[in-house]
Amino acid sequence: MRTRLLPVHAIEPADERRWRLLAEESLDPNPFFEPEFILPAARHLGGAGGQLLLMEEGDRWLACLPVTPRSTRLKVPVLSGWRSPYSFLGAPLVAEGAERALPDLLLEGMSGRLTGAAMLDQVPADSRAWAALEDAIGAGELVQLARRDFDRAAYDPARSGPELELSSRRRADLRRTRRRLEEEIGAEVSFELVEPDEATLAEFVRLESAGWKGEEGTAVREGEGHARFFGEMARAFTARERLEMWVMRCGGLTLAIATVIVSGDVRFAFKTAFDESFRNRGPGTHLIVEITNGSIDGRRRLLDSCADSSNELLNLLWPDRRALVSVALARPGARGCAQARDPGDRDARRGTDRYRLKPGPRGSSWP
Repeated sequence: MRTRLLPVHAIEPADERRWRLLAEESLDPNPFFEPEFILPAARHLGGAGGQLLLMEEGDRWLACLPVTPRSTRLKVPVLSGWRSPYSFLGAPLVAEGAERALPDLLLEGMSGRLTGAAMLDQVPADSRAWAALEDAIGAGELVQLARRDFDRAAYDPARSGPELELSSRRRADLRRTRRRLEEEIGAEVSFELVEPDEATLAEFVRLESAGWKGEEGTAVREGEGHARFFGEMARAFTARERLEMWVMRCGGLTLAIATVIVSGDVRFAFKTAFDESFRNRGPGTHLIVEITNGSIDGRRRLLDSCADSSNELLNLLWPDRRALVSVALARPGARGCAQARDPGDRDARRGTDRYRLKPGPRGSSWP
């Protein structure tokens, strides 16, 4: 096995094929580290200087961690798992049997001229990748400089059942708001899983920009290159039948649209938009309930909200939580290790600020 850093700008079609094969067999599904996401992000979101930290055997990729340099308050340069405003998971792509070599991959990356430490954001605490890293930390092969644990809303049908359980009060509220919507518009509400074609993508961008995200400047249309990124990313996942677009309509009006990326046995709630003029009727809530209970291909998948831990609506609707870890790691003896403390130490807790370890981007902004 060998490791290397591959600049994103140097990726060739054969590399993309190997990358996709690895993503398909990865122990921990992560669409945010797949070529359909990373390549548009590199082109349109300022990530052209990014690289892929790779472990290979022959012409097969065994592990891949997209990385970028990252600024911190440290005096050592830091290599970070790829971050963007739309990145909601940071687990490396790792093939079966290669997870135990993941610490070696990070150590090799740290020993290069780019970095003295490594930072990973939003790694699932129950992932095989994190288990391998924890074992390496316990064995002294890696030094944990700082760590932040958090969680976010999720819905796991294997744990909570095939249908979302709602309180009688919540069910009554949904019936009432739906009835008033239909009375106000003069038609019946419908929910559809539609083809993510150009018209639907444009409708989503328009609806999002007209709402609160447009006012706050966080809609994809508002940022330079963001709309181009969204369109290219959506088309790439659509081409591989990995993007779902759910639409709530009534009387010819589009009330809400949600985009969901499918990776392995996980559905990632990416972005949503709804008509602000019907906010008091909760179209976003109605659509979330429909998506939660909707079985696309007969398989029940974990639904990851990709939302802030503080998202009140999803925390109320969804009973499950996905535990995540953001961590700063270093080689034993590297500069900066002297600043590490016992995890319970107050200075160690300050380390999460020193390394700017935060729960990640703002979240998918689901209602």
